[in-house]
Amino acid sequence: MGRYSNPDNVSRLKRILAGQGSDRPSHRPVPSLRQRQTRLTAQQVSELIARHERGARIDELAATFDVHRTTVMTHLDRADAERRSGVIQRHLEEARRLYEAGSSLARVADHFGVDGETVRQAFKNAGISLRPRRGWQY
Repeated sequence: MGRYSNPDNVSRLKRILAGQGSDRPSHRPVPSLRQRQTRLTAQQVSELIARHERGARIDELAATFDVHRTTVMTHLDRADAERRSGVIQRHLEEARRLYEAGSSLARVADHFGVDGETVRQAFKNAGISLRPRRGWQY
């Protein structure tokens, strides 16, 4: 047996019993299960993109097609589908007018079919100041 070969179990046990080795259990006593892969067919990808264009949110699509949200975004990117943030960027001035006229971020978001956080991020990136939230002390 060479210096770098794997020792057999008997010699390992002898070393452990002699106090020269450690008897630590493996850090992974049970092998983990393989991650389940869901591959969408071309027809499913087409349906996913069509639903997104009709206003379905990424989380809804992920749940419907039983995939992760990043998988949904990857399919949308491959198809060059417009993201919701792109909708707000194109209509930023209209969104600003609605917000400054008294609409909440949620109402502005509903007007454009996006999430309120998308509008908030777009305003933040454009340097548009936001009103304090109702009931918050600043």
